[in-house]
Amino acid sequence: MSPDDFATLPDDVAAALVDGMLGADVLGFHTERWAELFRATARAVAGVEPPGVQVFPLGTDAAEMHELAHRRRVDSALRVLDDVVGDRRVIGRVDRTELSKNVWRGLLAYRALLRGHPEWRGRVVHAVFDNPSREDLPAYREYTARIERLAEEIDDEFATEDWTPLVLEIADDYPSALAVLPPQ
Repeated sequence: MSPDDFATLPDDVAAALVDGMLGADVLGFHTERWAELFRATARAVAGVEPPGVQVFPLGTDAAEMHELAHRRRVDSALRVLDDVVGDRRVIGRVDRTELSKNVWRGLLAYRALLRGHPEWRGRVVHAVFDNPSREDLPAYREYTARIERLAEEIDDEFATEDWTPLVLEIADDYPSALAVLPPQ
């Protein structure tokens, strides 16, 4: 969050949040931009230069993924996906069934697209490949079940004999996930 974002909070809440974060030995951010935003926020809210702010990039190597995408198992998964998609547009999503990733809202948005823009029915397929996450926790199992139920509702509402609006796979299946990548 930027200093402007923190300024929207009550002063005591903003100060408590920043103070709490400053109590950590190390604060990690995924990008230098986010780290700098926190530094600016700490200066604006607490009047200090925060120690221990580090950047820990989280990402994928796109070149490596595209190289892997041309292996035999990926080609097989791509053929299966092509059978469902045909010449339609694909909205691809590769994620984890993590609560913070909000796969649920993505499916709601897709359903809203199909309801609000019927011209896209039969012309687009939403391919969702999710890696299971924290299956040992009841809240995550329920979240996964909610995702699966919503996917069924979308299919029940919109599917036709010659169109499957949604492909949902919740499995640890890296080749199928790579099949969604656009060609280079």
